[in-house]
Amino acid sequence: MLSPVILVPAILNGLLTGAVYGLIALGLTLIYGVLHIINFAHGALLTAAMFAAFFAHRWLGLDPYLAAIVLTPLFFVLGYCLQRFVIGPAARGEDRNILLVTLGLAVVIENMLLYAFGADTRTLNLDYAFNVVDLGIAFVLIAFTIVVLGGMGSVTGALVGGLFIGVVESLCGLYLGESLGQIGIFVMFILVLLFRPRGLLGERA
Repeated sequence: MLSPVILVPAILNGLLTGAVYGLIALGLTLIYGVLHIINFAHGALLTAAMFAAFFAHRWLGLDPYLAAIVLTPLFFVLGYCLQRFVIGPAARGEDRNILLVTLGLAVVIENMLLYAFGADTRTLNLDYAFNVVDLGIAFVLIAFTIVVLGGMGSVTGALVGGLFIGVVESLCGLYLGESLGQIGIFVMFILVLLFRPRGLLGERA
């Protein structure tokens, strides 16, 4: 039996990680709930926003939290333009076309970022933080898992699912090792789909 000194920080770490997962999944579920679109370009745009925040800090000395306030309307306009001039006309209202168009956008955006900035990991070292912030799109698969787990179109489900998955990942990492931490996520995902196909709080996934 693990000591509470180890177990409690692991759970708190899981809640913090789960909050990040839930935030990303919230974007996906809002897009699906309003437009009924599964946006495969969500992760690529998330990565672009992270690079924007990184260079706003590097070149302009802008704090990342302040940069988020500045960048949010800019990426809102970018998302609107992509929907208005690319996704909408190319998809012609068909769900399968939307999936293909957003998947194509993800490939294009990711490769443009790769060409422009290379594959080197970039981090932000801030005066008020002891840890670094890795830039990447590694959360996207987990975010999709959370959206389905919480229930397609359910905002509350996305947030609850994010916190739940964060704790599961943290505890599995604690018991099985960091490299195997995500096994628990997909085991829980399969169990929910088997016994509750609608997800925790939403429509049938």
